[in-house]
Amino acid sequence: MALLVIHRPGLRQILLEEAKAGGAAILLSTTAEVHRTDINGGFIYATVIDEVVMAAGGPRHGRKERAFPADLVIAADGQQSEARALLTGQSNQPVPTGKMVNRILIGIDRTLAVGYLLKDVFNFVLTFSSEGESEVFLRTREVEEEELRAVF
Repeated sequence: MALLVIHRPGLRQILLEEAKAGGAAILLSTTAEVHRTDINGGFIYATVIDEVVMAAGGPRHGRKERAFPADLVIAADGQQSEARALLTGQSNQPVPTGKMVNRILIGIDRTLAVGYLLKDVFNFVLTFSSEGESEVFLRTREVEEEELRAVF
């Protein structure tokens, strides 16, 4: 089984570049209220509010009913996705999974992150540049919160 892992902003950038290359009109600052879908016909019907279309001749604004032809629909409107519910015809209620997601964001200019599995735990190690540090630490040491905030 092949698995592709990609960060959402990276996927959005790829999709945007390919859509532009294919000549698609890009809707910016737009709210769309999707009313129905026609999977077999390849259309999504929506009211588009505060539309700004970047196309030849400059931006256009408005609110109107539209039918969007679609070979591919990506319902990326969040956890409470209305588009996903319309496309699948299924309820959009959250389902408990027993899983929790934790994230950490660290500047890469001074940090090296290493992670590996140790039996039944994942060991995640952060190494960062300690320029000007004259002490060598061979064991765990306590650090004040202010020191951590200054580093990260």
